[in-house]
Amino acid sequence: MKSWQDTEGDEDGTVTGINVTPLVDTALSLLLVFMIVTPIIMNQAVKVKLPKMANAEAVPPTTVSVMVQKTGVILLNGKPVTHAELREQLQGLVAEARAKAEDPKKPKIQAIIAADEEVAHGSVIHIVDIVKDMGVTEFAFNIKRVEKVPSP
Repeated sequence: MKSWQDTEGDEDGTVTGINVTPLVDTALSLLLVFMIVTPIIMNQAVKVKLPKMANAEAVPPTTVSVMVQKTGVILLNGKPVTHAELREQLQGLVAEARAKAEDPKKPKIQAIIAADEEVAHGSVIHIVDIVKDMGVTEFAFNIKRVEKVPSP
């Protein structure tokens, strides 16, 4: 009695194995198509004209913008502030975010820090230190992307 593995020498020509190569080729081709098409679909934005309402509640911003101009002026969400006012206002925004967050230890607030390229490195680090000290743990630096590394 022969087992199913001993069918190589069969003269009746029955195929006992399954060739998965076409299946793998098809799956990889589909993966490639989805990888190419997905960014194209995601970049197409639908423009919607939103309705207006006078009695709507204001939603506190979850993203805070901190900018440092080359003159040294600090802007918080577009309004000039001093270091003390920056601390005070950030503390208030973090408190609001904590009150609305599911986990008060992790408020859903982030900061985007932008500084002129002529601002001293120490000034930017000081702003980062203030932002972190007030409880904003997620922050990013706003930069201008270039194709190649610029010369100094």
